[in-house]
Amino acid sequence: MDQFLEFIHSLNLRDKRNIISSIVSGSLFALGWWIAINAAAAYPLNNDLLKASHACGAIATVALIMLNSVTNSQLRGDSMFSDGICGTSFIRIWVFIAFLMSFGSLIASFWIFFDYYVSKDRNYIPGLAILVQNAFIFGSTMIFKFGRSEDLWA
Repeated sequence: MDQFLEFIHSLNLRDKRNIISSIVSGSLFALGWWIAINAAAAYPLNNDLLKASHACGAIATVALIMLNSVTNSQLRGDSMFSDGICGTSFIRIWVFIAFLMSFGSLIASFWIFFDYYVSKDRNYIPGLAILVQNAFIFGSTMIFKFGRSEDLWA
């Protein structure tokens, strides 16, 4: 175990932070949608898998795009593009709405899972697929936003 930890410390991954977080985030996002598409193919009837539950994943995807289209320097007001209609206040409202959409879709997937599948003694696998999809997209969003470093962009 000590040799493994020495190997990890010797890799010098600080310069590869953006690459690693992008790969992990993209993999989680793709895996989440793969699980949802697989569930839709395996359970084609609306009684088995609510087709409206795919809206949670779509909203989470839009939230991912919204949240990661803004840099942290724009959010702090350090950007040179802080004047006009897209000023710091607009950016903060934009990020707040993106976080609401992201958390809301995750909470909605929990609600759908427990209300429609668990409490009514249905086959819970399709609901679990939607829940896992949204958890993966949420994790992908957070890793992609906070796992990257803007210092390495310069």
